[in-house]
Amino acid sequence: MQNFCEWGIKHLLTQSLCVVFFSGSEILVGHKAVLQADHNPTNTLYDAKRFIGKQFATDELNAEASRYPFKVDTFNFCCAFLVYLNHSH
Repeated sequence: MQNFCEWGIKHLLTQSLCVVFFSGSEILVGHKAVLQADHNPTNTLYDAKRFIGKQFATDELNAEASRYPFKVDTFNFCCAFLVYLNHSH
């Protein structure tokens, strides 16, 4: 799995972004979320549009989600993003 820098921070900073970062005390979106992504990749969601509105079998979702550092799980054949706030989700 590539880290976020290898994935292309320079490219992302020039784009209109759908990146969100969650912490225990704040939510960052867009460029601010990209800039901290290497520090906390499991709580930084990006490319989420590929999951939204689709139904996945567990094995299909696991194969797709394995490309990302954040956690994705199935819920009634849809995806759910898991973020950790204060050491719990």
